[in-house]
Amino acid sequence: MTTTASVGDKVVCQFGVAESRYELCVKRSSAVGNRHAKAYAPLEELFIDGVLKNDWKDLIVEIESDGRERINRVNYEISVLQALRDRLRSKEIWVVGAKRYCNPEEDLPQDFDIHREIYYQAIGQPLEAVKFITTLQQEMTDALTMLDKGMPKNTRVKIQEKNNG
Repeated sequence: MTTTASVGDKVVCQFGVAESRYELCVKRSSAVGNRHAKAYAPLEELFIDGVLKNDWKDLIVEIESDGRERINRVNYEISVLQALRDRLRSKEIWVVGAKRYCNPEEDLPQDFDIHREIYYQAIGQPLEAVKFITTLQQEMTDALTMLDKGMPKNTRVKIQEKNNG
C-alpha cells in the first residue's frame, strides 16, 4: 500500500508501507515543520503503537502545572523522523521510485527463482539454510573463543567493575 507525504497541497514524496500502522508515521512526518504551536492538541492521534519507541514517551509527554498532559511538538517530531528513518532502513517503509530505499520486493533480480543456484554461488553461500546457519554459528564461536583467550593477555584492555557488575 502507498501513502504520500505532503507539505500543504504539494506532494513531496510517495511512500510504500508494509503495514498500515506505519501509515501514520509517514503522515506525521509530513507535518514536521509547522512551528505555529509549541504543543499538539490533546485529542490529536499521535502515539503509534509499535512504531514510536516506548522510552521516547518521557521526552514527548510533558505534564503541565494543572496536571494535564501535552505533547511537546519538537520532541515528538524528532521521534517521528527517527522512526521513519529506522523503518526506511529496515524496508518496512520504502520510497516509491527510489533506488536505495526501494520496495524490498524489487531488490531481487526478476529471475531469482529460476537462477537461485547461480546467485548463491556468486555470493559464495550455500542453498541450504541449515548449512548457512551452522557455518555462521561456528564462525561466531571461533571469533568469541579467540576474543575470550586474547582478552586477559591484551595490555590495552582494562576490565573494571562498576556498580557491582
